[in-house]
Amino acid sequence: MRQRCLQQIGFWGLVLLLGFPSAATPNETVRSPGLRVTEMTYVASREARNLYWIQAKESRVDPVSEVATLDDVRVSMLPDSPRSFGFHCASGRIELATGDFRAEGRVRGVMADGRRFSTEWVRYDSAARAVSTTAVVLIEDAAGQYRGKKGFRYFVDREQLELFEPEVIFGP
Repeated sequence: MRQRCLQQIGFWGLVLLLGFPSAATPNETVRSPGLRVTEMTYVASREARNLYWIQAKESRVDPVSEVATLDDVRVSMLPDSPRSFGFHCASGRIELATGDFRAEGRVRGVMADGRRFSTEWVRYDSAARAVSTTAVVLIEDAAGQYRGKKGFRYFVDREQLELFEPEVIFGP
């Protein structure tokens, strides 16, 4: 079995690794080639608690814009908790300075209570601790299928789901 190495990447660690960008005159643009990482794991934590982790098969990190672009992505919110919430998608972007991220392309996941969801994209707002989208979302649970015609918002810490313009596809 291949062992994976957990890498916690922060902006200043990347700056130390890549070096500070050189000074430019006002008419020049300095563009860093960035850093390519295979099998990257990004961990966001506060004190001794892991808030979430993001794993990507491939990533490109730009230390100038403080953005990591990700391919073949898996996300776990509250990974150390029984209230864990996770999903996977084709690609994503994480703002390293804030911890906000956007996941795109066949986003499929499971909420803490077992409900499954699928949509085209979601974003995570670290200040609100919420995952949301304005794209159509399909929610499935033991009782039936529901659609949020204008998306959803899921508050991770409270396990609270809001469907926007909900519609029952089948159920009770």
